[in-house]
Amino acid sequence: MTRLIKSAWIIFSVITLLSASAIIFLTLIIDANTFKPWITQWVKENKQRTLTFEGNLELGFYPKLNINLGPVSLSEYQQDKIFASVEKVHLSVSLLALLRKQFNADGITVKGINATLIRFEDGRTNIDDLIVPDEEPTAYRFDIDHVKIVNTNVILQDEITNNTLTLSNLNLETGRLQTDLFTGIKLTSNGQLVRTNTPNDMTLGLNFAATQIQLNDGYVTSEPVHLSFNITDALNNISGKFLMSDLTHTGDQLESNAIHFELTAQNTMQTVTAAVDTTFVGLPAEQHWTLPDINAIFSLTRKEDANPPIDGQLSGDLIFNLRTETIQMNYTGELVDSPIQASFSLTNFSEKTMSLHLFIAQLNLNHFMASQTPPLTTNKEQAEQLDLAFLRNLNMTGLIHIGQLQIGDIQSTDIQLQIRPADSTASTQ
Repeated sequence: MTRLIKSAWIIFSVITLLSASAIIFLTLIIDANTFKPWITQWVKENKQRTLTFEGNLELGFYPKLNINLGPVSLSEYQQDKIFASVEKVHLSVSLLALLRKQFNADGITVKGINATLIRFEDGRTNIDDLIVPDEEPTAYRFDIDHVKIVNTNVILQDEITNNTLTLSNLNLETGRLQTDLFTGIKLTSNGQLVRTNTPNDMTLGLNFAATQIQLNDGYVTSEPVHLSFNITDALNNISGKFLMSDLTHTGDQLESNAIHFELTAQNTMQTVTAAVDTTFVGLPAEQHWTLPDINAIFSLTRKEDANPPIDGQLSGDLIFNLRTETIQMNYTGELVDSPIQASFSLTNFSEKTMSLHLFIAQLNLNHFMASQTPPLTTNKEQAEQLDLAFLRNLNMTGLIHIGQLQIGDIQSTDIQLQIRPADSTASTQ
């Protein structure tokens, strides 16, 4: 028995030595670039896109599969126009783990991604062919020590809204990524939003961090997710913070029982601050999202104005459906100690058909006007001179009902402003 074990060990050692020698020999004599035409042909036949290698493809097989890829680009579907390109890719993967359907990598580094994502007027996108799920997906498990993606630039074009969002200098770093556990996720980016219907472009900054995201048997839990952003244009500066905790995904439903949001918006005339606490329920497959329990407080302060800040609080819900392009909001609360009720709906994101119904028990416009504003003289003049500029050029219907209105020393009761759909102006009743 001892002789048999010794013989088996010698045979195993010889086989291992010969295998290692063969791998080293193949690494030295085979030029990985000879594989490029095969890869290009496979992509052309199976994906109907053109894959172009502009740099070298380097492969190492021992002790792990090491891949170094130089500049490479991928065309649009059935076109020669470039869809995406990358400057450099490096990864080191265990070959033995791959044979066991496990993707174990020391790390993945990607540099210089450039891509353009398009949503066409008919709702299709230019990546529909790439995200079609396989009929029989391969059940691979993965364990990646870290991922680093740097200097990424992504252009998002929406032909339905005629808006273009450019995300530049996007960087992503992670800690260990496993099949059921993601750790240490950090993402930063700068961007610019160009809108065809407005003269002012917007720039934005984004920071995202998630300490840990756990996946188990069809459900998801996470430690707090942090997001901060800053948006500026020629007239305004908006900054905000977002915190989501206790995120879970069970079956078809995604939900969180704790969301906190802070917002500060400033321009040369005023500052608005708001804080929102809510819960969240989503049905991703139906693109249906609900904030069923919203509690918000807000404050408006005018610069160089002796009037006190305008404070308020709201409670209500919000329903958002991307598939049907609808938003519905219902709120109750207080504005400067006066009860208010409001409902708002929006349909068709491109045409923006809106409906607004607002009831305010008491409205003292002296709080909203500069201290030196002279009082008006008659009830009719009060209604006619109300600033309704925000309603212009909007496809809106609805009613604004004010129980008691005060401007200067003059008071009016039961003011009703009917919002007409034709020209989105208001008429007094």
